[in-house]
Amino acid sequence: MYPITGREKELYARELKPYMAAKATLQFPVGKPLPLALVKKVVKERARANEAKAPS
Repeated sequence: MYPITGREKELYARELKPYMAAKATLQFPVGKPLPLALVKKVVKERARANEAKAPS
């Protein structure tokens, strides 16, 4: 999952830590279930941030 912003890392640091592969990249293990609750949180935060930046 790319990119992960500083704001998302700040909000969910503890939950993201096992999946951080690089500065702004999350990698999920192939043999384990996808952490859907975490993915939803990150996506919702990104959507909120994008909406806040969008011109009205």
